[in-house]
Amino acid sequence: MTIACAPSSARTSKAVAGTIVRTLAWPFVALARAIEARRQIAQMAQLSDYMLKDIGLQRQDLQDAASLSPFADPTRLLVSRVVERRAARFLSRERKKN
Repeated sequence: MTIACAPSSARTSKAVAGTIVRTLAWPFVALARAIEARRQIAQMAQLSDYMLKDIGLQRQDLQDAASLSPFADPTRLLVSRVVERRAARFLSRERKKN
């Protein structure tokens, strides 16, 4: 005797399998992202101080980003530093106008 699965249970099985695969793959994906982020930080470290300043960063920002946990996203830190500096420059200019 053969029991046929209803289409909805087949979809549910695929969804569960997909969830299991994503759960098992997550550490490997996170590791690959961390390695790529560290590679990009190393490339930015090769830039001159002038070029780093031009994009709103300082060498210390790269060192801080590199010292984060391997699973932390260093991009967030770097972006926040750039935004902070831009805001400070803007406020400084506004104060000089007044």
